[in-house]
Amino acid sequence: MPAPIVFISSTSEDLKEYRQAAAKAARALGFFPLMMEDFPANGRAPSLAECRCEVEKADLLIAIVAHRYGWVPDDTRQPDAKSITWLECENAWNAKTKEVLAFVIHPTTQWPLDQYENYRLITEQENPNISKEVKRNQKNLDLFKKELSKYFRKEFTDIPSLREAVMQSLASWKERHPQIQIPPAPGDPETYLQSLQSDTAQIRIMKLKSKRAEPYAFDIDEIYIPLTTLAPLDETKSRKTRKKSAQPELHQRRTVLEHAITQRKVVLIGDPGSGKSTFLKRITFELCRNIQGTRPKDAKPFLSPDDRRFPLLIRTADLTKLLAADKSPKPPDAPDWLPYFLSKQSEYYKFGLDESFFRRKLDEGGCLVMVDGLDEAPDQRLRERVSRIFEKATVAYAKCDFLVTTRPQSYSGDSVLAGFFPIRIGDLEPPEIKTFFRHFSQALLLPANAAQEFQESLESALERRAEIREMARNPVMLTALAVLQHNDQKLPEYRVELYESILGWLASARDAKDGRPTAEKCLEYLRKLALAMQEAPAGRMVQMNKRAAAELAASEWGGTIEHNENVLELETQDSGILSAAGTDLKFWHLSFQEYLAARELASFSDEQLLARVVKSQNLYHPEWREMLRLLGGILKQQGVQKVDGFFNAVLATVTAGADLERRTRCAALLSSMLRDLKPMGYQPTDDR
Repeated sequence: MPAPIVFISSTSEDLKEYRQAAAKAARALGFFPLMMEDFPANGRAPSLAECRCEVEKADLLIAIVAHRYGWVPDDTRQPDAKSITWLECENAWNAKTKEVLAFVIHPTTQWPLDQYENYRLITEQENPNISKEVKRNQKNLDLFKKELSKYFRKEFTDIPSLREAVMQSLASWKERHPQIQIPPAPGDPETYLQSLQSDTAQIRIMKLKSKRAEPYAFDIDEIYIPLTTLAPLDETKSRKTRKKSAQPELHQRRTVLEHAITQRKVVLIGDPGSGKSTFLKRITFELCRNIQGTRPKDAKPFLSPDDRRFPLLIRTADLTKLLAADKSPKPPDAPDWLPYFLSKQSEYYKFGLDESFFRRKLDEGGCLVMVDGLDEAPDQRLRERVSRIFEKATVAYAKCDFLVTTRPQSYSGDSVLAGFFPIRIGDLEPPEIKTFFRHFSQALLLPANAAQEFQESLESALERRAEIREMARNPVMLTALAVLQHNDQKLPEYRVELYESILGWLASARDAKDGRPTAEKCLEYLRKLALAMQEAPAGRMVQMNKRAAAELAASEWGGTIEHNENVLELETQDSGILSAAGTDLKFWHLSFQEYLAARELASFSDEQLLARVVKSQNLYHPEWREMLRLLGGILKQQGVQKVDGFFNAVLATVTAGADLERRTRCAALLSSMLRDLKPMGYQPTDDR
C-alpha cells in the first residue's frame, strides 16, 4: 500500500530542525515526506520547473514559514517577486486537489536574530542591492503570511509545538480523505526516547546539604564512575609466564565494564549495591543521546558516538508483575511476551507505540534489550520463566543484543541463562574511589578548599579503618559513607551500622509537617512494610501498590487509608527511603528493604523469630540471603547469645541423616552470615 506523499516546503537553513520534525510527524502517521533540502536563499537551487514537478507528485503540501523569505527564482528586481515556498503553495492551490497546510511562527516568539531576513544586511554588505532586496522581501513575506490566512494556517512557537500541530493537522487530513488508503503507521519513538533519556539522565542521592538548586539529583555523566571487571586470563600465555607476572597481569586484566561487554548475550553479575542498575541507566542515557543527536559537543563519550542501538530497558519486577497477572494464551516462555510487555508500558506512559512497533523493531534488529534485576523476580518459578523467555528471545530476535543483570545468589540452577556470557562486576579500587570523591565534591559545588578537606577526611577514614575501607569498595556503601561524612555524621564501623546511620539520617532529615509521623514512627512502619514485602505470599515483592501499603499503614499509624496514602506519597517525594514506581512504591535501594526487614525480624522474640525464619520455608530462599546476612549483624548488636541461638536453631534443622544438598545449603547460609559477623568480633561457640 503506497503511502500518501506530503511535500514539505520552507526555507531550509533557518528551519532545518523544524523540517525534520515535520517529516518525523508525517512518517509517524503513515505519510511519505518529500523534501528538497538544497534550496534556501543560497542561489544553489533546482529550477522552478523541477520544484513544481516534485509538488505535482505530492498529495498535499506542508509550508513552514518563519522570518526568512527564501529563494526567489524569478527576476529579483520585480517588486512582487514570489519566493519558491510561495510559488510551491500556489502550484498546490491551482491543482484544486492538493491542500496546503501552513504553519507560521507566532509573532511574539523569541527567535535568533541571525534568522531574520534583515540579518542579510550584515552578512551581504558587499551586495549593492541588498538593502532594496531585503525591504522587498520583508514586505512580500508579510503578504505571503496574509495569503496563507485565506487557507489553512496554524502558528507554532518551537519544535515540539510544530510537531504537535503537524500531527493534529495530518490526522484531520486523513479523516477528510477516507478514500486514500494509508498503510499502518510505523510509530514515532521520539516520545519514548525522550522519556527514557529523562528517566536515566540523573542519579538521585539521599538527602544532602548542598548549594545546588536541586540537591539530591545529579546528572549521571557528572557523577558516574566507571565500573570494572576482571577479564578471563589469556589462555595463550604459559603457566610459567603467568606465575612470574601474576600481579601486573591482574591489573592488565581489569577492564572497564562498557569495554568488556562485547558479546551479543551478556549476563552481568554483581553483589547488592555494586552498580548494576546505574550501569544500565548510563548505557540507556548514552544510546538515547546518540540516536536523538542531543550529545553536547564537549561531552566525553561513554559509548562510541556511532553506537545507535535502540535501547529497550526492562525491569524484571515490572515484567513479572504482568506475567503473573496476564491471562494471555501465549505459551509461558514465548519471546512474544517482550513486545507485548513493552506495548503495555507504552500504553501506560502514553508513548504512542503499539505492540507491532516493538515487534518490528525487534525483528529488524539493532536493539539493545536490557533486563534489570533478574533476581527481583518474586520467586524461583517466575525467575526461571523470565530466563526461558529471554533465552528464546535471543533466537527469535537474532539481530538484537541482550544484557541482563542479577545478583549472584539468585543466579543458579534453572535460572541460569543458557548461552549468555557471564561477567562479574569487580569491587571498586582506590583510584576509582578517589575519582568518586572528586566527582562527588564537584557535584556539590564545594569551594576548592572545602572539597579538598572533604576528600582528605574520607581518604583518611579509609586508611585508618579496615571496615570502612571494605565497605567503600561497594558503590552504594561508598555513596552512603560520603553522604554521612558530608552531613557531619559519625562514620560507622560495620555494615549494619552504616544502614542504621544512613536510614536514621534520612528519616530525621524529612520535612516536618502536620499530621506526618515522627522519624521513629516512620522507620517503625517502614520495617513492617519491608518485612511484608519480603514475606509476600506470592514471593518477595520489590514494589507494592500504594493503596495496599496505605492499608498496612492504617493498622500501624492509625488514620484513614486515604490519609496514609497521602503520607506515603510524601515519603516518596522527600525522604530518600521510598521512591515512586507508577502507582506502586519501592525502597530507594533493595538493600534498604532487606535491612529494614531484618531489623523488624530482630525485634521479635526468639520463638517468633525462629518461627518466621527457621521453621518456615524462607530460610534458604535466594531472595532472603542478603537479609539474613544483615540479620546476623543486628543480632550481634543485641548480644552474642542471640547469634548463637539463631545459628544453633539453623544447625538443628540439619539432622545426622540429612543429604549432602541440605548440609551444603546450610553451610553456605551460615558462611555468608559469618562474612558480616567476623569483622564484628564474633566467633561461633559451637564447633559443629
